[in-house]
Amino acid sequence: MTIHSFQPAPPLAADGAALAQALQRASVGKESLVCVTGPAALTAMLWLARRGFQRAVLASSGGIRPGEPADALLVPHACSGDEIRSLLSTGGWLREGGMLIVQTASGQSDGGPGDPSAALAALGFELHCKLTDKGRTVLIARRAGSDGFKKAA
Repeated sequence: MTIHSFQPAPPLAADGAALAQALQRASVGKESLVCVTGPAALTAMLWLARRGFQRAVLASSGGIRPGEPADALLVPHACSGDEIRSLLSTGGWLREGGMLIVQTASGQSDGGPGDPSAALAALGFELHCKLTDKGRTVLIARRAGSDGFKKAA
């Protein structure tokens, strides 16, 4: 039996406490180069700026990246596995060992073809932890190396 929520979970960017917890669990500090992308990126950027994350940069999902690979990529809105694949397929967002923090769309973590965890594994990410709170699921994964990007190409 599948239960569908008619009201989507609020974006991670709209919940400062949840965003702080995700950054802490990913070991992302104020000195880290954090690349933020997606429809909720501006909200997340305001939160980061107010808390002293001076190296946070806004990136469009169209492929514009900072001059150097980021320590962390923050995608603070609900994504499906296909959206994650599309966003990460070009590589280069994150350095090796960099952390990805991404909110998943509700009902997507069921092991099916759109499962974001499977998409991350196929792209060379190792799942670090999964946070579930207030109807929202956030995956934190470490970029294992460039082999995953070669497989996806």
